[in-house]
Amino acid sequence: MMAVKDVTISFPLALLREAPDNVRAWLLDAAGVYGKTPATNQEAATDSNQRPQDGYGSVRLSDAQVRRFLRGVSTDTRQLIEAIVNLGPRCTFAEILKTMGIKQASWSSLGGKWAGITKRTRTVTGDPEAELLVWKNWRPDDFASTIVAMDTETHKAFSRALAL
Repeated sequence: MMAVKDVTISFPLALLREAPDNVRAWLLDAAGVYGKTPATNQEAATDSNQRPQDGYGSVRLSDAQVRRFLRGVSTDTRQLIEAIVNLGPRCTFAEILKTMGIKQASWSSLGGKWAGITKRTRTVTGDPEAELLVWKNWRPDDFASTIVAMDTETHKAFSRALAL
């Protein structure tokens, strides 16, 4: 068997944006975009604040930090985190709303929860700029194109802590 060291696949960004959610997620996972540097395809380095240098910039939390995070959030916020973790390290905002049983017209009802997640993340990390979730392609008229991403190692830590 021959080992393949490097493979490059190119396609227009518009194609990725137009792809169905499951295809887009598969392509992003297959490409290894999240958690790797695009130029070298090497595992992303982290700085002293545990912020992966992967283009997304979501913070990396340890198992202990995740447990501390969960001890300090409301039941509603915990349910939101569980929904996101169940969907994977990358999902769309539309998928989150559907999982939570929230109509797209009522999306702003989650506003306080997003703020609480950010505040709790910054408290747990001691980093005033830390973001647990990073939003890409935010379009209030197209939630299926809005990607919500979490560091893959942090996602694994949440899965373990929540026993999912």
